Amino acid sequence: MKKKQFICIFPQGENIHLMKDVGMIPYSLKKKGYYDTTISFYENQRNLPFFKKYFDGVKYKKINKISRYQGVNIFIFLLRNYRKYDIVMFIHEGGLKFFAALFFKIITFNRIKFYFKLDMNSLVLNSDRFANKNFLFRIKSYILKHVGLMTVESEKLNTFLNNESYLKTRYLPNGFLNINKFNNIKEKTIITVGRLGTKEKDTEVFLRALENMDLNDWKVKFIGPIDEKFYHVVEKFYANNPSLKNKVYFLGNIDDRDMLLQEYMKAKVFVLTSNSEGFPLVLTEAISNGCYIVSTDLAPVYDVTNNLEFGEVFSIGDFDQLAIILQKIVNDETKLPNPDDIRRFAAHNFDWNIIAESLYKYLESDF
Repeated sequence: MKKKQFICIFPQGENIHLMKDVGMIPYSLKKKGYYDTTISFYENQRNLPFFKKYFDGVKYKKINKISRYQGVNIFIFLLRNYRKYDIVMFIHEGGLKFFAALFFKIITFNRIKFYFKLDMNSLVLNSDRFANKNFLFRIKSYILKHVGLMTVESEKLNTFLNNESYLKTRYLPNGFLNINKFNNIKEKTIITVGRLGTKEKDTEVFLRALENMDLNDWKVKFIGPIDEKFYHVVEKFYANNPSLKNKVYFLGNIDDRDMLLQEYMKAKVFVLTSNSEGFPLVLTEAISNGCYIVSTDLAPVYDVTNNLEFGEVFSIGDFDQLAIILQKIVNDETKLPNPDDIRRFAAHNFDWNIIAESLYKYLESDF
């Protein structure tokens, strides 16, 4: 029997996105044998080294950038190719995407299924976007219910959207690629991974926390590209805290996945200071390697820490609170859970293969 054809359309995709949900969902669906899968970006395939290295069996189809409007390019791409596919995946919501989905469902007599991975952040919980439940709200609710499957990455957001919005969603978290390589020797190291110094990552909060604590024999590693405007902040930090030069390290971006994995394996604690995130994939990478999570109070943190069994949260921007939490860890006042328990929890709940199985069941149901 011919397998159904699944395509993930993400025009702005780059090489790094292949190792995130954009690439991992098609990869895992193919690996599990559920569908034949395709990934589509604007980018030429030759500029995607991860695709050649890791995505055996997954197809690639380039999207032509005809218009400066992404929605127009998506619509034209589907108009030319819709007969080839049974399931179309989009990342994020959007009016033009919803319109395209509705249009192609109509002209194919509901043959094509559409899947929207919404990737919403916790700010939605405090917005008034869904507050006015007027006639238009009810119309949107009716239309979107028939457009396709929509998932969000945290239980908290899923509950909120189903109770307070015109979106009817299912819970589907982000995951990690389980390669079963463990290093049981944990070091007294705290790490953070991401685009250091950007407004969203709020890295300066971490530096200010470090200024207000004693690391003793612990080390801290900042991993990731540094925003150009942040260099002077780092220089000022070292100038004001010369004793931390041999304890706090900026390693830069680590492109080699095995080298990055080693840093996760060695670390006892992972810190996230973001003020706005959907579901940071670094969280699942951290718990899959047995790291204790210390993060800003974001919705997905409760999911990845089993409701704070394997981590703690602090208020966004509160470096004093972060310093107190980390100092207790450094002083051994906070007893960290066994890394193997964290790994087991991650493997049972956030392995991409398990997530692919859940998605497959959603897609093969009537939503």
